[in-house]
Amino acid sequence: MQVKRQSNGQVITLGSVIASGGEGEIREFPPDSSLLAKVYHANKLKDIDSDKLRVMLTNPPDDSVKKNHGCVSIAWPVDLLLSINGHQQIIGFLMPRVPKQQVRPIHDYYTPKTRREENLGFNYLSLHRTARNFAGAMSALHAKQYVIGDVNESNILVYDTAMVTLVDTDSFQVPDFQQGKVYRCPVGKAEYTPPELQRRKKFADYDRTPEHDLFGLGVLIFQLLMEGMHPFEAVYQGSE
Repeated sequence: MQVKRQSNGQVITLGSVIASGGEGEIREFPPDSSLLAKVYHANKLKDIDSDKLRVMLTNPPDDSVKKNHGCVSIAWPVDLLLSINGHQQIIGFLMPRVPKQQVRPIHDYYTPKTRREENLGFNYLSLHRTARNFAGAMSALHAKQYVIGDVNESNILVYDTAMVTLVDTDSFQVPDFQQGKVYRCPVGKAEYTPPELQRRKKFADYDRTPEHDLFGLGVLIFQLLMEGMHPFEAVYQGSE
């Protein structure tokens, strides 16, 4: 599959597919092994908001972890990929590679059975560090007025060093201050959605705030420190 890199006009043949989902494919990027390409499925191209991706590209969050430790904490788009036909439509983007063999989704670490069976070697201090690093990555996003929106256990990847990388960033809520527009996050997971939003029919119909993210952050920190238990999991069964 050939694409054009927007930043320099270079036509590139992408490598093999390493993952595929409902929106698109993740492919190897042969010119630079530190990057991966996300290419949207043809039937999803009409849903791509090109302006949203451009805003993300020109205003990335400050990734202090990458600067100080060399580990990407937010897998943010670094370049756009265009079709090579005459229209040069945006069909995907480049993002930092997260070494799959070195990371696991956060739920593997807060689930005691998985930690034990997989011999992950995470103690309570490691779980605390994971919570701190997750909070730091979220704070960096909020500093630029971005909102994750879809806070969930599958989009937070954790290294054995307790470093954290947030993925699926193209679903985040993105403000465009120049145009006075907000590109909303269309998805969410009930377990990490605050009560005031639970009855909303479509996430794409309203703006979310950093406080909504913080609810999900609180739930995940509780799960990390309380052996995977959800803070609102209990149901009162008394007579009074």
